Amino acid sequence: MSDEEPMTERVMIKTLWFWREGETSPELLVAWDEYTVDQNPDGFAVACHKAYEEVRAEDVGNGSRRIDIHAEWNPIKRAFLPIKVKATSEAVS
Repeated sequence: MSDEEPMTERVMIKTLWFWREGETSPELLVAWDEYTVDQNPDGFAVACHKAYEEVRAEDVGNGSRRIDIHAEWNPIKRAFLPIKVKATSEAVS
């Protein structure tokens, strides 16, 4: 993949969130990409149930929500590109 390659592909990230009572924002419990869920839908359901039960046992909250987040592949794929560092040379005396 080149740096200039335009990428308009998108991926859906299926997530489960839990909002603890008294907190200002929800907590991400589970996140799977759509392809993994397609290959193992029961695994995703079990992961969500297990995560929810663990949090619910510890804390009272405002419930959980499954939210599908649509993200562009570009920033995800770019995270795996080699890091380019410009070399500089300074005279050493």
